[in-house]
Amino acid sequence: PSMRSPQALQSAAHAARGPPRNVCSTQAAKDAQTVPVPCPHISDPHGAPRPSGVPMFLSPFHKKSTREAAAVDEEPVEITSADYDDAVQTPPRPSAPKDEFSVILDVGEDDATPISSSVGVLIYIAMWVASLLAPLILFALYRSGRYLLFTILVAAVVAAYAPDDVIPRLEGLRQWFRETNPRYFKSARVVLEKPLDEGKPTVLCSHPHGIFCLGWGQLFLMDELKHVYFCFSSALFLTPFFRLFTRVLGRPGSVSKDAVLSFMKQGKSIALIPGGFEDATLHSPDVDRVFLKSRKGFVKYALQFGYSLTPAFSFGERKSFDNVQGNYDFRFKLNSVGIPAIVPYGDPRLPLLPKRVPIEIVVGAPLELPKIEKPAPEDVDKYHQMYIDHLIAFYNRHKEAFYGDEAVDLEIW
Repeated sequence: PSMRSPQALQSAAHAARGPPRNVCSTQAAKDAQTVPVPCPHISDPHGAPRPSGVPMFLSPFHKKSTREAAAVDEEPVEITSADYDDAVQTPPRPSAPKDEFSVILDVGEDDATPISSSVGVLIYIAMWVASLLAPLILFALYRSGRYLLFTILVAAVVAAYAPDDVIPRLEGLRQWFRETNPRYFKSARVVLEKPLDEGKPTVLCSHPHGIFCLGWGQLFLMDELKHVYFCFSSALFLTPFFRLFTRVLGRPGSVSKDAVLSFMKQGKSIALIPGGFEDATLHSPDVDRVFLKSRKGFVKYALQFGYSLTPAFSFGERKSFDNVQGNYDFRFKLNSVGIPAIVPYGDPRLPLLPKRVPIEIVVGAPLELPKIEKPAPEDVDKYHQMYIDHLIAFYNRHKEAFYGDEAVDLEIW
């Protein structure tokens, strides 16, 4: 082998290296002579070209693709001992999976800006917490004589309950949060197994709740889901600050029965977290859990109006916070009266912030349901179990690609 020319070694290295790692090539891409799109279910591709349509500053690949780009362009590259080892020892790589999903957000570790982006994440969490504590905050400001700040917050409270046509939507602020918050994490991706059809109403079921609904919050900001009304806890929706915050950014709503039925009568797609506060109570950094066995109302309403059920799962969110475990019966009773019974601990420097872990939010294919105006309990039970099976199969399609050796079964409570 030592007698082989550098050109021969170079050709052998490129041939053994094969196509860029974790890249799916489609016939359509070949026909259009486009750059192959990285497989979105592979969390950490190495050397893959940036997918078409993804801005350079959002791609984790652009700093790693020089070597592969050189290989594609057939420009001279330096031959190393590692290249030689690849040329003579590396077996052919298996063909890429055939599944092709749409990556609508892709921020890699090289693109992360944890210091500046922590501002956006902290605002999101602070609005959540401050909204629940609004009466105490207003009372403390008034008693301490800080009347200017008190007046400003009272004005915000009044605005929070103004009619929809009065509240402006701040598109620039929405885009800032959309692009800034994901950069806090080690990596962040949002993937669609199948693009949502705006003409077919669906219930987007977001799992799990997590501590502060990080996956739900990112989906709320995505342009591809702007037509969806994101419903959350009635107790939280009635509080002023988070209510106003979400209203200027998108389309929020209450998860109350009246609100959900009102949206469905108008044929509007909605998003909700079926597990609710119980999901948060069950939050564990070691295993994904969803509180679903007794949650059947969303299935009943979907049957009544002929909606499909679309699962979404935030892989990695479980690792963003630690949480006290056990004593669930008592904590579920607190949940039943609108109290999130959690004791979270995130980043050691500021425990209210999540840990900087990889996050991958995947929106699955919808489960189509028939329209049954008056579904019997047996109908609800049947399609509820079908959704659970659909969710488990969806979870299993992605768990090993994201968690690797740490992948375990999804726990249904």
